[in-house]
Amino acid sequence: MADGAFRRTRTSGMSTVTPWFESRTESYLYFGIADEFAHRTGGSYEVEVILHPASKGTLALQYDSWDRPAPLRGAYKSTPSITMDGNSDQPRRILFTLPDPRFGNRQNGGTDFRIVFQGSSMAVIGVQVRRLPEKILSRKATVRSI
Repeated sequence: MADGAFRRTRTSGMSTVTPWFESRTESYLYFGIADEFAHRTGGSYEVEVILHPASKGTLALQYDSWDRPAPLRGAYKSTPSITMDGNSDQPRRILFTLPDPRFGNRQNGGTDFRIVFQGSSMAVIGVQVRRLPEKILSRKATVRSI
């Protein structure tokens, strides 16, 4: 995908994936979820993004949701963004809580969500998706660093 170009790299000895900004100030990493795990289930999910400690910039998540007023009839609903300053001595864990994901393969390339990066020095160590035990009643997605 042209707007989802990335490189596999080693950052301070850690295996990472780095978004490729080329001449843009924004880049994306796209992810598909196995349909058997989360296709159009109607539950709530949490996405954990693990960043290299030196990551610097802003990130958010856009996901395929049931929220029809969101961009492209919910295919690109955004979470709040969070800014990394690159001054951590441990990997940073960012949790995105998604109250209403659809995960219907409606994003570019048939994917379900994308991480949106602004800045130029982001390095992703890993991404995990978890089904939450109960449906979140709020329609607002949240983000927090742990």
